[in-house]
Amino acid sequence: MVGGIALGLLLLSGMARAQEAASTRVVPTNHLVLTGYGTIGFGYSTQGEHANAFTTTVNPIFLYQFQDRVLFEAEFEFELAEGVTETGLEYGQVDYIVNDNLTLVGGKMMLPFGVFAPRIHPTWINLFPTMPPIFGHEATVFGEPMAPMVADVGVMARGVAQKGKANLALNA
Repeated sequence: MVGGIALGLLLLSGMARAQEAASTRVVPTNHLVLTGYGTIGFGYSTQGEHANAFTTTVNPIFLYQFQDRVLFEAEFEFELAEGVTETGLEYGQVDYIVNDNLTLVGGKMMLPFGVFAPRIHPTWINLFPTMPPIFGHEATVFGEPMAPMVADVGVMARGVAQKGKANLALNA
């Protein structure tokens, strides 16, 4: 019986030392994710000079987290249309998480007009064959889409505040 108690104490002390060593171990908090999406399209029409059109795009996305508070994301676009390759930076931004309720964002970002442009525009999320009417070519004002899906350079504060039982979301 005394041997069993001694063995139990020895196991407990060994587990406590292992737990202490695990809590003092340095764990890297930097993470890099390479992801993205691509599309292939073919349009057929019997009218016009360019009746048949083949297009393809590749959009690599780079996501990087530095420590717990700094995030970086960038999306590039490579498009092949009618034998010409076009390249561009869709967006590239740095997010600094101030606290649970406030994030500061800077760089070239998708303008937060609604949720479509910053969150749903990639073709692997938006599976419809065309853009929503407000973003497409059908709903135009003076020949331009009503809500252009553009990215612009600047800074933004994004967060939420709680007032009583109501949550208020803000973008400034």
